[in-house]
Amino acid sequence: MKRNTFGLITIFALILLTCVACKPYDPPVYDPVPSLKDKYADYFPIGSMILGQDVDKAPEVIKKHCSLVTVPFFFNTIHPAENVYQWDNADRLITFANDNGIQVRGHVLIGGRWDADWVFMDNNIVVSKEVLKERLKQHIQKIVGRYKGEVAYWDVVNEPIWDIWQIDYINRWRQIIGDEYVELAFRFAHEADPAARLFYNEYNLDWDTRKRQATYNLVKNLLDNGVPVHGIGLQGHWQNGISTVDGTTRAIDLFSSLGLEIQITELDITVYSPLKAAFPSLVPKYETFTEEMSLKQAETYYKLFSALRSRKDKITGITFWGLSDDNSWLRHFPDERNDWPLLFDGNYEPKKAFWAVVDF
Repeated sequence: MKRNTFGLITIFALILLTCVACKPYDPPVYDPVPSLKDKYADYFPIGSMILGQDVDKAPEVIKKHCSLVTVPFFFNTIHPAENVYQWDNADRLITFANDNGIQVRGHVLIGGRWDADWVFMDNNIVVSKEVLKERLKQHIQKIVGRYKGEVAYWDVVNEPIWDIWQIDYINRWRQIIGDEYVELAFRFAHEADPAARLFYNEYNLDWDTRKRQATYNLVKNLLDNGVPVHGIGLQGHWQNGISTVDGTTRAIDLFSSLGLEIQITELDITVYSPLKAAFPSLVPKYETFTEEMSLKQAETYYKLFSALRSRKDKITGITFWGLSDDNSWLRHFPDERNDWPLLFDGNYEPKKAFWAVVDF
């Protein structure tokens, strides 16, 4: 009888432990809401990409939580025609950040697929190598020179390494100038502001080992040739089922071995599978952000930030790719659909993802 009783107790204990182990991670919530930037003051600057509507609707959220913000400088909007620069949005955002003691990242000087068509053409004829070099120089130095001393970090070149996701993309800078365009971009930016920290920004380096090695080789060659590259931007667009914490830390360790600063520059965690990007018609759209999605996302953020804090000596900044879910690019790419990838909801209220990031 005693043996049977002991067996039943053992089975019950194992069931209880299994239930505890299966309980989803649910981060604690505190009142008042802690400041994200204060929680990370001893680790690294942290914040998000900001838009004019964020400054209009939630300036206090930015000031409370961000010690670092990204200001967009996409070629098509900042320099839409040869002698036309549209400064108003960037001026406003940078002034707001500087007035509130927030560091600024500028994204991006040369973006590849988003760069304006006019720069590559003259009267419907492809420009020469020398003409494009001069336009590259003028574009970079006009922008960097205008904000000299006001922008701490620049993403100089974005996504120059081809991969399967760029099957329909032709890098016209490389077509006309050759690989030298990357080196020239960094040299031109450094001439315009020698104090700014210059970054090479790329995506999928956490899980695409081929691309990670190709990027390492390219950047090492730049450094060996004395090109002023100061850091690597790991974009941080999390691919569920593909991205891993281990892959992220491996990328951080690899590039920091070159003596480079590391920043996570475009962090978000979608609720969808990677198939959404490649085959959106095959992935059903969600209409609501369920409790299950919220808990799963929070646990991923918790594990990721636990690892990032362990690499605080190698990381000089983390920025989310947007402040509020409603402003996320993932609501428009590759199609129009709801997504909830960030720390704050559409009302700029903290989600479980936020509480997971401050849970330490």
